[in-house]
Amino acid sequence: MRFKVFAGAMMMAAASALSAQSGYTIVMKMTPATGNPVNATLKTAGDKMRLEADLAGMMPGGGRGGMDASGAYMLPNAGKLTMVMPNMVNPMGGGTGFAIIIDPATMGMTGRGAAAPAEDFTVQDMGAGESIAGHPTHRYKMTGASGGAAEVWVATDIPGLNYKTFASAFGAQFSGASANVASKLPANGFALKVVSTNNGATTTMEVTQVDKSNFEPSVFEVPAGITPMDIGGMMGRGRRGGGN
Repeated sequence: MRFKVFAGAMMMAAASALSAQSGYTIVMKMTPATGNPVNATLKTAGDKMRLEADLAGMMPGGGRGGMDASGAYMLPNAGKLTMVMPNMVNPMGGGTGFAIIIDPATMGMTGRGAAAPAEDFTVQDMGAGESIAGHPTHRYKMTGASGGAAEVWVATDIPGLNYKTFASAFGAQFSGASANVASKLPANGFALKVVSTNNGATTTMEVTQVDKSNFEPSVFEVPAGITPMDIGGMMGRGRRGGGN
C-alpha cells in the first residue's frame, strides 16, 4: 500500500515537472514622475508573461472593502492586457474573483512620464555600464528630436529575455520606456534600469532581483470560473448609445 502511494506521488511529481516551463522571475521598482513608486514582479517563460503589481494605490479607497487589489496580476492579451484580481468581490455577479480587459494605449500606460512614443531618437552606445542586481550591463543613451531622452542599462548575460516584448505588452508605466525607445535596443537582452525624461518629467524603472524559475502553465492563465470583462468594448457601446 505504501509503495502504491509513493509511486503515485512520484508520478504526479514527474507530470508536474514535465508541464513546468522554465523561465525567470524579475523583481522591479517603478518610480514615476508623480505619485507613489510601484513594486512589480515579472514572471516569464518563453513567450508567456505575467506581471504582478502592487495596485492598491491605484484602487478607490486604497483597495479596501470590496476593491481588494491584493494578488492582482496582468497577462498580455492580443495587444491588450487582462488584469486579474482574484481577491476582489465581483461587482457584476457576486463571488470572489474579477478580471477586466484593458487597452494600455487608452488607459494612459504607453507614455506616462516616459520618452514620447512617436519621437525619433538618436542612439549613443555608452559602452559597459555598472553591475545591476548582480548582472553586467551595457549602457545606451537616447536623445529625441524634441527633447525626450532615455538612458538604458541592458543586461548582457541573461539569455531568453526580450525587453522589447515586455515594453510592448505592458507599456511605459511598468517597463519604464515606450515601445519606440525599446525598439532601438539590441534584439537580445533585458533592460535592468531605465531613466526616461519627457517634458521635464522623469520616470525610473530598476530591476532589483533576477532568479531562474519554473512555472506551471496555470501561472499564465486566467483562473477557472473568472470571465474577463472587456471594459473598452463596454465604453465603446456606451458612447455609441449616448449618441443616439
